[in-house]
Amino acid sequence: EYLELKERLEKFQDTLRRMATQPGNKRCADCREHNPRYIDVQWGVYLCLLCSGGHEKVLGTTIVTVDTTEVDEQWITTLEQRGNAKVNDDLEYKLETSDKRKMSWSITNRA
Repeated sequence: EYLELKERLEKFQDTLRRMATQPGNKRCADCREHNPRYIDVQWGVYLCLLCSGGHEKVLGTTIVTVDTTEVDEQWITTLEQRGNAKVNDDLEYKLETSDKRKMSWSITNRA
């Protein structure tokens, strides 16, 4: 069982490293804050601290840090299939291009 957990954690960490190199994942999926440290594992998106709280409280999703040591196999699959750019494109597909991703505020200028 220990080896299985260790392999799953290593696979998750490899997936995180690979996904973190994708341009869309270098900023929070919601507010565009740089270097998000949290992951909504149901949506497969990277989030900042404040937006992760919103996802957890409003959407009821599971949030983990990029440093987590407890990993579910489904999280890996979800991250590999999604990511910030894909999820945002899917959610915003009906919007005019000029209306997409207008949010540019960050943790440094939130009231």
